[in-house]
Amino acid sequence: MEEHLIKEIARRYKRMPASKRVSKVRELISRSPDHRKIIERVFPQLYQEATNSRRVSEAGLSERGQPVELCAKPH
Repeated sequence: MEEHLIKEIARRYKRMPASKRVSKVRELISRSPDHRKIIERVFPQLYQEATNSRRVSEAGLSERGQPVELCAKPH
């Protein structure tokens, strides 16, 4: 039963657009250390996607790997 439930939850998340999926997983893992541990253990691919996307955007890149414009463009 538990394995079926885990597979169904993973399937539903995989059907979401990537940005929405990453946002939802980040929200879940930010709630508490226990939530983070559970998501990391039970849904490792979703956890990795959410945490890797955060590192990329913190590095000044968009989720597609394109540089984010940090300065205003000259007129």
